[in-house]
Amino acid sequence: MVGFKLDEAWTVAGVAGEDLSTKVNYLVKMNSSGEIVLAGANEKALGSLFEAGAAGAAVSVAMGSILKVVASAAIAKGARVAVAAGGKAVTGTTNPVGMALSSCAADGELVSVAAVA
Repeated sequence: MVGFKLDEAWTVAGVAGEDLSTKVNYLVKMNSSGEIVLAGANEKALGSLFEAGAAGAAVSVAMGSILKVVASAAIAKGARVAVAAGGKAVTGTTNPVGMALSSCAADGELVSVAAVA
């Protein structure tokens, strides 16, 4: 269900700084040019990609409230969630995105995360 969209968060529009056409629900950040790109391991995420687009196209990012994110591995309900490589979510405390409200068993599954600022 990687393409599942959320409806429990606020969104902000931006320009994709790379091809994000297949990255709905991946964690993203703003690069130094103000473009939206995938967040890297342990980086601070802006939110999760809500509407995808090719490089240079308009995209939207869900932020705050409850986010749906793609996991890189199993995540337990109640675990702190951070960014893994390639914009996926992982259990971790470095620049946490939030707390898992659901669990998932494997890479590529969706997990609901209560976002933190």
